[in-house]
Amino acid sequence: MPNYLKKLIVNPGSRIRLKHFDPSYHGKHESRKAALPEIEENVQKMDELQSWRTIFSGASTPTCRPKAQS
Repeated sequence: MPNYLKKLIVNPGSRIRLKHFDPSYHGKHESRKAALPEIEENVQKMDELQSWRTIFSGASTPTCRPKAQS
């Protein structure tokens, strides 16, 4: 699979034309349902990273999101 990261990043100050982007692009997944396991895994990773940020920053409110309902 090609690396789309370079295509999707917009450099600050640059101009883009939305007509140059395919609105039906969905990456490697055919649907949200097919992508859900990967989405949940990434949300869990972000929660863990944000928990560490909260611990080390001394913030009083946790930044973790509640687990998604199935």
